[in-house]
Amino acid sequence: MADWDCEAIIGLMSKIFSLLLCMFTLTLSSCGSWFYCNVSSYGTTPNDKSFYLIPTDSSLIGDLAFEEYANLTKKELNKSGYTESTPSDASLCIIFDYFIGEEKFLGTTTSTYNSSYTVTNGKITNNSSTTGRIKVNKDAAKATSNSSSNTQIKANSQTFSGSTTSETANYETPIGVDIIAIDNHTKKKVWKVEVRDNMRSDQNATFRSLMPWLVASAQPYFGQSFEGQPRIDKKVGEAMGLKWPY
Repeated sequence: MADWDCEAIIGLMSKIFSLLLCMFTLTLSSCGSWFYCNVSSYGTTPNDKSFYLIPTDSSLIGDLAFEEYANLTKKELNKSGYTESTPSDASLCIIFDYFIGEEKFLGTTTSTYNSSYTVTNGKITNNSSTTGRIKVNKDAAKATSNSSSNTQIKANSQTFSGSTTSETANYETPIGVDIIAIDNHTKKKVWKVEVRDNMRSDQNATFRSLMPWLVASAQPYFGQSFEGQPRIDKKVGEAMGLKWPY
């Protein structure tokens, strides 16, 4: 029977289990190659597209976050033929608003990783499987991890097997953008675009990283009547200068 350094091999197996856990977590948090959200738009395109942009809350004037998001909106307006002007000369007043709603607990995701490694004459054979399930609870559960291993010895070989279970709480936060065009003279609404999405904890995105994609999703519908869920291909968005948010 071969003389095995069991402690060293078990240490190696432990590292491999940890690597599998990390790889599976990355798989869960990755997203597809499309960005999509819900868009509702109303109104018609005006003849004069000169505008100036303001927030719904005047206290946001000069706020750095608002200025960053407002500049994104101005760029998308420019793509649609709108030109920025002064409040006294502009035909339209564009009111720009955004929000982050209350976080909602969705449930827990429980994943189990089963792996076995057979070492024969110095050669490692790996067999592994992964299972996952989602359990909805009223109370959020903290992420936990447990692992175990056992050893079975055969002639000239050893088999190491183990399993790791991970439980993660999942959350969803509603977010949105409203862009409203008002006639600067009559003070009547000309058009409005509403963009809605949900920011999920398992996607590793932030409101700031999602904002360029939300505004870009609104752009084709300035002054249009639309209700639906448009999609932006990842490569198309990146060609537009957008950084993938996930």
